Amino acid sequence: MTENKKLQKVFIIGGASIFVLCVIAWVVVVVGIRDTKKTISELLQDNVAVQLSQAVDRMNLQFQKVRAGAEILGALETEPEYLPAEELQTLLTTVTGNCGAYRSCYVDLAGLGSDDTGNEIDLSGADYFPELAGMSDGFLRATNDGFTSKGAIVYLKAVGESGYFLVFVDKKVFDQVLTDLAMEEYLFYALIDQSHAMILSGGAYSQSGFLYGDLWNNLKDHSVTADWYIFSQRIGSAREAELDATKDKESIHIFSVPVENTDWTLMVGLSPEYAEGYMVEMSAGYERTRVAVFLLLLMVVLTYLTLCLIIAHQTRERARELGDKADTDQLTGLSNKVATELLIKDYMAKNPGSQAVFILIDVDNFKKINDTMGHAFGDEVLRNLGIRLRSLYRMNDIIGRLGGDEFCVFLKDIRDEEIIRREAGKLLTFFRDFEVGEYVKYSVTGSLGAAIFPREGASFEDLYKNADTALYAAKHGGKNQLIFYADTRETHEKSE
Repeated sequence: MTENKKLQKVFIIGGASIFVLCVIAWVVVVVGIRDTKKTISELLQDNVAVQLSQAVDRMNLQFQKVRAGAEILGALETEPEYLPAEELQTLLTTVTGNCGAYRSCYVDLAGLGSDDTGNEIDLSGADYFPELAGMSDGFLRATNDGFTSKGAIVYLKAVGESGYFLVFVDKKVFDQVLTDLAMEEYLFYALIDQSHAMILSGGAYSQSGFLYGDLWNNLKDHSVTADWYIFSQRIGSAREAELDATKDKESIHIFSVPVENTDWTLMVGLSPEYAEGYMVEMSAGYERTRVAVFLLLLMVVLTYLTLCLIIAHQTRERARELGDKADTDQLTGLSNKVATELLIKDYMAKNPGSQAVFILIDVDNFKKINDTMGHAFGDEVLRNLGIRLRSLYRMNDIIGRLGGDEFCVFLKDIRDEEIIRREAGKLLTFFRDFEVGEYVKYSVTGSLGAAIFPREGASFEDLYKNADTALYAAKHGGKNQLIFYADTRETHEKSE
């Protein structure tokens, strides 16, 4: 599309938008004049419905984030109890970070297992442990998480019939979702589970008498029986519901909505005082709106096209920044595991006849570095390694961190075998001089396993598997060396 056509499209969209805004403004003015068609009370209910919908949407995004962060658990090819302790701890640590959680763990059906700090744990006595039986994937509440003695939102992912992965998210994360949406203006809000137990609550008047003891039974005991029956039935069938209740001269109007992906319900209790204040504010707001609408239209006509261009530019930049951040490993600045795999697969699909080399890099004795020098120093090793690796090769080569102390380099379009070995050999030379530390220099080495595309793997999975085989040979052959997959095959054939 030429620049003229693009500009023409902008003018068309801008003109149409201005027209729509004029229509909306006209409707606002007409509705303001004829506000008898819709009472202030109805507007209040609409406002609450919008706020609740936004709150539930935000909570669903948080649930989706937790589920997405734990996706790697479903890709395990080995039962967790058979994984080496270090590998299981690394997996759990990755899940904790991905989910925005504060702890994750694996336990067997008896509640015994280990967490992301490497500690052995026993959750058999936790209040939520009996609820795990029969669940395969979902969220539940914990009054006591079994680690820190505080409440938490727990994500469960069952592993066959052998045990469970558990991810613990601080309840404050979900509480913040509600307070961010101005729900503290209401009398109170409460999140209840399928057994009607309260998970969390808050708001401007979180000391409401309805929140003392059992909220569900308080509402039941202080509302009209017929209204309560309809209210409870709608909640039981995961539908929106409303209820009026009065307790000790405290009157409230309850709005409730189901929370997707769970069996939970979000409630908001409104006091008459809040409703009256809202009505006064809305009435005055109508008068201000009718005056402001005409002034706003004049400003929109003069500035809309400019704002449209600015917003479009900012949106593209923001989308690009978010995309880069989502694809980037935050410690090293390299592509993360998901982005690296996608980039390599994309190259393979578009260049099936080309030749490339895939090199897996594993830092030697990294656990010892962490144990003796500290995790902060270990992070510095990984950060420096990422920076130095990026400077070794071309900008179009793919360099990423796959997790923990494992990195990879994918060198594109290298046809000559000699060049492949020479370029891969740069890494050995690099590790001979690789030192980390500001005052005391610590020499760090790495083991390297390489496989050539497409000869030793036409898919990412096969290429990774063969490079990992070569890496295994390098590790068990003395470390600090580079081994090609072809060399491991020759060694195997000679041994036979």
